[in-house]
Amino acid sequence: MFAGSLRQTLLKISGLTTAGSLGYLAWNYSSGFGRVNCEAMEVDTTRTPRPTKSISGVLKDNQDFHLTLYQYQTCPFCSKVRAYMDYYGLSYDVVEVNPLFRGETKFSPYRRVPFLLFNDNKDPRKHELLLPDSSLIVSLLQTSLLRSQTTKPELQRMLDFYPEQKLVVNGKEKQDYANKYYVMYEEEQGKQASEKIKTEAQWRKWVDETLVHTLSPNIYQSPGEAMRTFKYLSEAGEWDKNFPAWQIPIVIYVGAISMYVIGKRLKKRHHLKDDVRISLYEACDEWVTAVGNKKFLGGDQPNLADLASYGVLSAIEGCDAFGDVKMHTRILPWFNRMKNVVNDHQGASQLNIISKKAVAAA
Repeated sequence: MFAGSLRQTLLKISGLTTAGSLGYLAWNYSSGFGRVNCEAMEVDTTRTPRPTKSISGVLKDNQDFHLTLYQYQTCPFCSKVRAYMDYYGLSYDVVEVNPLFRGETKFSPYRRVPFLLFNDNKDPRKHELLLPDSSLIVSLLQTSLLRSQTTKPELQRMLDFYPEQKLVVNGKEKQDYANKYYVMYEEEQGKQASEKIKTEAQWRKWVDETLVHTLSPNIYQSPGEAMRTFKYLSEAGEWDKNFPAWQIPIVIYVGAISMYVIGKRLKKRHHLKDDVRISLYEACDEWVTAVGNKKFLGGDQPNLADLASYGVLSAIEGCDAFGDVKMHTRILPWFNRMKNVVNDHQGASQLNIISKKAVAAA
């Protein structure tokens, strides 16, 4: 019986490792489970799993909506969403998804992570709005908070700002969202503000299309490094607390071998240098050059591009590659500043100001 179960597990790993425990490959490869298209939809959540943990934000008393993030802890796209929510002090639940079976997402027709369940507290949690795509999630939440429109019907109407579109990437059709790198402001922005908005959107896109593609080929660049990476993933994701013990060594050893092979393919696909570390260093230095002499790309306060870049890099903070990044690039001062403001929830004060203005206007 055990041998048959082991064979079945290994077969499932072979399919699911194309999704990758870091989540990056979940964006690029189909593992054969659930939807491929990223479609926002209302889903029945009467049988959702219990949260792995709950994050109590500093705005919990004023937050009139409920958020649940389905994630891999070390997924760059998931980390990006968490960086945004932590910076603004939002409360949210987390469901850590098993990278082997993904049973936690069985209730949903969309199975890739990250996705976010949104519901206002006025409505019993039976049907919630499922939001896919990390950049869409951030833009939609930011638009909602800036407008102080945080009910489920209001969010559903805001999806009209982000119509679905089909793109062809590397010869394959992919469903995406228009305008997903833009926040939709209610009032006309001045020329200077408009330029900042364009810069923010440009660099948010760069994070998704350049920076993130340097990660997997680096953290899995050799069999030894791939093994160390997977052991880090298991620790960061607290697999020993969240998943059956017998699955963990299988995922680590088979996953490391598989991702080492896939990392080589990604290196070629994204035209990285023979020494993939150099491509990672160059991307980090490109970001630092864009920030310039400012504290953040956004100036004295981070913008959404800062949060995206920090979120993606924080996903590999415990990997060998990040140790090399600290030694060979100029990114550490900015990264540490970002870590401080995110952990201190410094964006929460901005939301308090927005909330007070909305009450005064009413």
